[in-house]
Amino acid sequence: MDRQIFISYSRQDMDFVKTLAEDLENEGFDIWYDLTDIDAGDRWAKEIQDGINESEIFVIVVSLNSIKSEWVEKEFLFASQRGLKIVPLLYTFCELPLWLLNIQYVDVVGRNYKKNFQHILDVFNDTGRRNGDREDDRQESVPSKGVPKSQIPWIVGAVIGVAIILAAIFWPKKPAELIEEPTLAATMIPPTETPIPAETETSPTFTATETSTLPTQTSTPLPTEIISTRDAVMVLVPSDVFWMGSDKGEDDEKPSHTVDLKDFYIDKYEVTNAQYLECVNASKCLKPENTTYFFDQNKRFVDHPVVYVGWQDAADFCAWRDARLPTEAEWEKAARGIDRFYYPWGSEWHNKKANATGADDGYSNTSPVMSLEEGKSPYGVFNMAGNVWEWVGGWYDVYPKGDLAASSYFGEVRRIARGGSWNDNKGNILTYKRYDLHPETYNNQIGFRCASDVTE
Repeated sequence: MDRQIFISYSRQDMDFVKTLAEDLENEGFDIWYDLTDIDAGDRWAKEIQDGINESEIFVIVVSLNSIKSEWVEKEFLFASQRGLKIVPLLYTFCELPLWLLNIQYVDVVGRNYKKNFQHILDVFNDTGRRNGDREDDRQESVPSKGVPKSQIPWIVGAVIGVAIILAAIFWPKKPAELIEEPTLAATMIPPTETPIPAETETSPTFTATETSTLPTQTSTPLPTEIISTRDAVMVLVPSDVFWMGSDKGEDDEKPSHTVDLKDFYIDKYEVTNAQYLECVNASKCLKPENTTYFFDQNKRFVDHPVVYVGWQDAADFCAWRDARLPTEAEWEKAARGIDRFYYPWGSEWHNKKANATGADDGYSNTSPVMSLEEGKSPYGVFNMAGNVWEWVGGWYDVYPKGDLAASSYFGEVRRIARGGSWNDNKGNILTYKRYDLHPETYNNQIGFRCASDVTE
């Protein structure tokens, strides 16, 4: 196998490109990317043009960096004009530019690179010299968590001037009745969905061994609800041992284990656009990456969760409020309590208790943070399932005695979001679900809430 593959990318993503190139070469592919094939004295633009002309497949590494690169766009347009098979690899979640909107990408964010690498090989092995040579080709959809997909035929066309021939055209999206306009971000495809436990397992009980490790929750003189700095409402999560993770989840959600936490307070509601605007006006926070909902002139979204904020934006806001992001364990305990609930309200799905895909919640996008009271957690915390994923503190790491085989995906590289969003189904808003993300991920499905220690 000596099929030539051209990789288009931003230099800031070089570490991933080197890994990708090495893995593909080990599979027998002939790889071209500019740092390997341009010698001193070569004319850079001509060598790139020749590299594309010699290739059958054009791979574009899609990231926050590459979509801003004029050269990546030029390479894409030239490859499209030449009729190469276009295969976008989504390296970091970002708002896709117009010239990439109608091409199905392969999700290689974080652990999904390892999961979907075989799919990449299948696409490459099923590709002829040019798109036009394979009129009956179809591209399979990438397995995903909570995002509905369908396969539709792709067509071949030409555009006068710089023609863009788009292959494998289909677009993963939320059902039409659940889409709110305008929505400018690319749909976030969560990791591969883990099936919901069978109904016979939806009411977990502790074994004698497990219950012996869980002391009875004691009363506390601390107030159960406080008004903190900047008038934020926070609720008490009292000191107690709880079960974190699930043996029924994915590898990075195992094993179920006990965690003993001290008293802490957590926001009763997700941080809103109005609250975040105060921090921006105080010059302590950066405005969201996309302000479609943030600077809403009709003020329809002032009490909706702020979105298009990265991990550092969330941490900066909480610090401005004399608070912090909750730890992952704190977030999970606040969501499920000490009874290992699958959802904040219990272990059985209820169609009207969360803002999620397929739910009868009445919202096509985000909902006000005070909505869906019936879905609150055992401690009275709202929207811990659905509405928006929520950033938590700390780096992505394995659980005690966890899946060490996946250790290369852990460490100080990825952050964690919890809880699922309006664009996820009931299988992706479970209380133990973990979603590892690049810290600079921005879209309309991620927000946050704050936490604080109990002061003496």
